[in-house]
Amino acid sequence: MLIESYELEIAVSTHSADQVEYEAIAHLEVDIREILPYLNATLSRAIYSPGRQSLAWRNEGHNIGFWPDRIAADDLENREEAQKVIQSLVDLVNQT
Repeated sequence: MLIESYELEIAVSTHSADQVEYEAIAHLEVDIREILPYLNATLSRAIYSPGRQSLAWRNEGHNIGFWPDRIAADDLENREEAQKVIQSLVDLVNQT
């Protein structure tokens, strides 16, 4: 297992005053840059930027970003969804 633990940061988004949404970031203790090309090969419509060492993906209404030291997701309804989505992304990295 590549990611064994992470620090979860959850914040209220400031994108819109009309709608409350949450953003979540998993700060990783390991470097996942080597897995990004493999994620790109398996995720439909993902965009890998080797120069930036990042991968962007839109899934189930969420903008998702992968970087060597973190995984982020936005457009989350509440803290519970934030935890669930981030854990599923960590699981995805570990399965890949």
